[in-house]
Amino acid sequence: MKKQLILLGIISLLATIGLSGCNTNTSPKNKLIGTWVNTQNEDESYTFYSNGSVYSLILPNNNWADYSITENKLIIEGFE
Repeated sequence: MKKQLILLGIISLLATIGLSGCNTNTSPKNKLIGTWVNTQNEDESYTFYSNGSVYSLILPNNNWADYSITENKLIIEGFE
């Protein structure tokens, strides 16, 4: 009986861990979506959208640009 309880406890523990796993498929691009404000200059903010575009008052080309993430680096086209 004691062996059955231990086995049942181990199975329950493994099932709990397996069913409560975190989502590891979150892309870096999805983590960036939203508005980000420069803490040293609150007039400088960027709003990132899921379609790969970014809006900011300091960007050229009517304040819009495209962005991508390559090798964990943010690249905003036309903005250096």
